[in-house]
Amino acid sequence: SAATTSGARRTSPRTCTPATRPSSMSGPSTVTAVCAHTPGVAAAMSKLGAPYVYGGKGPDVFDCSGFTSWAWAQAGVSLSSSSRVQAGEGTPVSSSNLQPGDILYYGYPVSHVAMYIGNGQVIHASNPRTDVTIAPAMQAGGSAKPFRGAMRPG
Repeated sequence: SAATTSGARRTSPRTCTPATRPSSMSGPSTVTAVCAHTPGVAAAMSKLGAPYVYGGKGPDVFDCSGFTSWAWAQAGVSLSSSSRVQAGEGTPVSSSNLQPGDILYYGYPVSHVAMYIGNGQVIHASNPRTDVTIAPAMQAGGSAKPFRGAMRPG
């Protein structure tokens, strides 16, 4: 297991619990296999439905990199507020070894980031139409921003 800069440890295996989706959002009322006790993930999940604003760094409005940076900061881990820079921070991980809290990055060059929450899903600040939402991990960047890689903060 990897230590975070706050001294907290990420342990494995993780027991994941359902998270409730805000009533203002469409879709199922719960999202399965969210590891809300994983560093950074609980903070990220607490902002589900928060408004997207370009350049937003939280705690009330976010863009993609501001969101992941803010969420990990709540766990004592410092990340850049630039998606391109975030892609180079942390330890690279393959898509087959993703763990909740990992940062996925998208596009050539990198122009979007999201946080993996388990069960093939990410939470991210996508755009003003969807705000902070949950999406399939390999599709979160859309067709214009394909999945490019992942890293593990801490």
